[in-house]
Amino acid sequence: MFVSQASVSNSFLSVGATLKTNRYFYWFERIAGNDTVFNRAELPARHYVAEELASALQTAMNDASWFGTDAAYTATFSDNTQTITVTRPSGDQRSFFIPNNGLLATPTFQSLTNPRTAGYVSYTINWDNPESALGLFGLDKGSSAGLGISALTQLLGNTDLYSSQTTGQIDVRQLHNVYVRSFALANNHCIGPSGAKTLLQKIPVMDLPGNILHRSNGLHMDYIDVGGKQLSTLDFFVTDFEGNAVDLRGGCLSLELLFVTRPI
Repeated sequence: MFVSQASVSNSFLSVGATLKTNRYFYWFERIAGNDTVFNRAELPARHYVAEELASALQTAMNDASWFGTDAAYTATFSDNTQTITVTRPSGDQRSFFIPNNGLLATPTFQSLTNPRTAGYVSYTINWDNPESALGLFGLDKGSSAGLGISALTQLLGNTDLYSSQTTGQIDVRQLHNVYVRSFALANNHCIGPSGAKTLLQKIPVMDLPGNILHRSNGLHMDYIDVGGKQLSTLDFFVTDFEGNAVDLRGGCLSLELLFVTRPI
């Protein structure tokens, strides 16, 4: 079997509660001589352009800040660098630091956190899936923006953290690729993590929201062996790269399948 054509509607939100990957923005806050907390702010579920993302971040950080009415964070988008610079008044013994997803996945980093939000209220982080939105801000795993664990440990040992910090390049796509899968047809043709054995086709998210994402396949050796199978029901589902189900939000999935004799 060949997947000759695959299409899906780009109905994915930048931040959404269904696919819980881009939900929370995390950062450290410190009052010198008092305490350091690891805070988080929940971004509203919707699709964003970069300027709107900066505005939403500013509001969310100020609403969730442990600093209370003295928060005064500003988040400014730069069209030249495609980054957001977060600042707050310097010299008042209140400082902050924004990590990246690489740090969040490190047990050493996790042991350094004191998860508390507005009002010094504690909260619980699921470190297996912290639902981090930092990837939208160019602070995903493998990002060159941010600090490593050694530099972070040194920073936390200082009296103050930062009064200004610039993110990596903004990418408002929640998903870079979506994966069409099937238990009935995949036949364990692929080997890999996160449900790769059920994979039929990868579709890049390269178009604007509301448009149709399309993938054509013309490779004669890129086939799936479905010989020796008795089929009564066909199933198809769409996931992200980690195998989490994707909400199409009323959108459509279209596949063109070609069943032929296996090529020599």
